[in-house]
Amino acid sequence: MKFRKLKSPATKTIEFRLKKELDARVYLTPQPAYNFVPEWFKDMPRYQHGDKELHLQPSNLTAKHCVPLMDGFTSGYMLVTACDLEVKPVEKVLPAEMLNDPNITINAPAPIINQSYPSMPIIQHRDYELAKDIPTPEGYYPGVWTWSTPNQIITPPGYSVWFMHPANRYDLPFITSSGVIDCDKNGGYGGYIPFFLRKGFEGLIPKGTPIIQIFPFKRENWEKYDSPEIENLMGPLQQTTVGVGFYRNNAWTKKSYK
Repeated sequence: MKFRKLKSPATKTIEFRLKKELDARVYLTPQPAYNFVPEWFKDMPRYQHGDKELHLQPSNLTAKHCVPLMDGFTSGYMLVTACDLEVKPVEKVLPAEMLNDPNITINAPAPIINQSYPSMPIIQHRDYELAKDIPTPEGYYPGVWTWSTPNQIITPPGYSVWFMHPANRYDLPFITSSGVIDCDKNGGYGGYIPFFLRKGFEGLIPKGTPIIQIFPFKRENWEKYDSPEIENLMGPLQQTTVGVGFYRNNAWTKKSYK
C-alpha cells in the first residue's frame, strides 16, 4: 500500500473577542500553543544514556522524537494566567482563632489562592457540594475553583471548540476539566471551567502559565467500522523502513495554528 500526503485544507479563522468589561492592557487573548512547549521537553536529549547517535537494538531514542507528542503540545491555542497566583495553606492565611473555633466549620480545607491583581476575575469559587459532583483525581483537592475565561470565541460554521488541560502538562500543579462548546452560531464563552489543585502544592503560579488548551475541530458524524485487515495495514512497510522517521515521512501532516 502506498501512502501519500494529503494537501492541506484552506486556512480557517478562529476569532477571540475580549469581554467588553475587561482591560485589554492586562488580559491576553489565547496564543498559538506552539509558543508554550515546556522547557523540560526542549531540554530533553534526543538519545538516551548520553549517546550522540542512533542505535536500533535496543533503541536509544527519547520522547524528543515522538511527533504525536509534539503535535499535542503545539495544536490549537493556549489560554494563560494574566497575573501571578499565589497558593497558600489555609492555616497560613486564616486567623488561628477562626481555625480553632468549634463553631466554624471549614467544609473544604483547601488552600487559598491569591491574585497579584485582585480586581482580575481569573479564578471563581463554587459551592463545595457542587464540586463533589465530579470525581476528584487522586492526590488533588476537589474542584472548588474555576478558571474564568475572558474571551468570546467565534469559529467558522460547523466548527466547535474543545477546552482541555494543556496536553501532556502533568508537571503543572493543577488539572483543568475538559468540555466542548459550539462556538459557530452565537459565539461561545468558555464560561467557568473547573480545575483541581494538587495537594501539597504551595507557592507561585506565574503569570503566563498555560491553563486551558483550546482546540477547534469540525463537527462531523462518525460511524465505527471494525476491519479485519486493519492489523496488517502498516506491517509490511514498517519492516522495510529505517529505525526512525517512518511516521513523520509517510503518514504525518503538518498542522498550522497562528
